Amino acid sequence: IFNNSIKMTRILLIVFLTPLVLLLIGFLWFVNIVPSKPSEDLRQTEAVIVLTGGSERLKAGLDLLLNGYAIEMFVSGVGKGVTVENLFELNKLSPEKIMLVKQRITLGYYATDTFQNGIEVEEWVRNKQYKKIRVVTSNYHIPRSRKELSARLPDVEIITFPVFPDRVKTQSWWRYPGTLELFFVEYLKYIAVSLRVYYE
Repeated sequence: IFNNSIKMTRILLIVFLTPLVLLLIGFLWFVNIVPSKPSEDLRQTEAVIVLTGGSERLKAGLDLLLNGYAIEMFVSGVGKGVTVENLFELNKLSPEKIMLVKQRITLGYYATDTFQNGIEVEEWVRNKQYKKIRVVTSNYHIPRSRKELSARLPDVEIITFPVFPDRVKTQSWWRYPGTLELFFVEYLKYIAVSLRVYYE
């Protein structure tokens, strides 16, 4: 009876611990694919796509557009009532720069999350018949947004351009509870998107 109890305990430990170990290994893999340095791929694309969620993303998108790395810019997930002029004010663009890009920016008001970003971006890219885009978003958001968009636009080349919010400590992330929590939650969302895409 005693030996049977030990065997049962071992089995229960294995059953309980195996998923946790796999989850931890997967999490470490996920953190490893989160970009830790700026993109060096500066090939020209037809469009730069900005997924809203921070002023750093908009600034990076405008810089890419102004420096000739894209023909147009699409901003997905803009708040109701926000205009292109508001973006210029936020980023303090000079009148000369505004004239260069004003007619080349489109705002999308539909999306409120990454899933809807995918729907909104797909519709815009398909209408434009573009085949090469650059997606600008926060570094921790790159894996999930790329997974979402690649599933919707399998025939479009997607180049990612990560930005690095000050609050996210990519280096030595395990020392910062806020970053650790952010990465883990994003990892769980990445798993959910991967499963949904796989079974669609």
